[in-house]
Amino acid sequence: MLFMGEEWGSLRPFTYFCDLPQLATAIREGRRKEFAKFPEFASPIAREAIPDPNDAATFGSAQLDWSELDDSRHSQCLQWYRAVLAIRRETLRPVFRDAPTNSTFSLLAAGGLRVCWRFGHAAELCLLANLCREPLMQVPRPAGEILFAQGMQVDERARTMQLDAWSVVWCLSRADDLRGTG
Repeated sequence: MLFMGEEWGSLRPFTYFCDLPQLATAIREGRRKEFAKFPEFASPIAREAIPDPNDAATFGSAQLDWSELDDSRHSQCLQWYRAVLAIRRETLRPVFRDAPTNSTFSLLAAGGLRVCWRFGHAAELCLLANLCREPLMQVPRPAGEILFAQGMQVDERARTMQLDAWSVVWCLSRADDLRGTG
């Protein structure tokens, strides 16, 4: 799920807004009461600063500024989202037509995780993630194609990978890659 503008890293806040004049007071006070549970909004002054969902200015502040895409940081972010969504649409959606028949998971050292979903005898999708600050060394490389990776190096000769801190790798093995893997 993406919030409006997240696909290019919009700097605009995505504030809650509505147009329900008959419920305006109840909505405004209900949100402030709900926010009071958070330390940042413990004081009445902080809660008064919460944008009024019924104010037209709140709605206006959430409207996208399309000129942000002229900045290379935002356009590169949009290219990244388009690339990963293309992988999902073109490569993974056909695999997902069949429900997974088996899934496995294992821990990789102290902060790593490997999760694999088998789709009959046709494909296996594997996620490897390092969820800690230290790199994970000599992680066995899954068979098949690396669809997406952030923060890893591969040693093809040894069939291992180094997963940098906070990294992720998605691999897809097709029927030919899976022969003999059970």
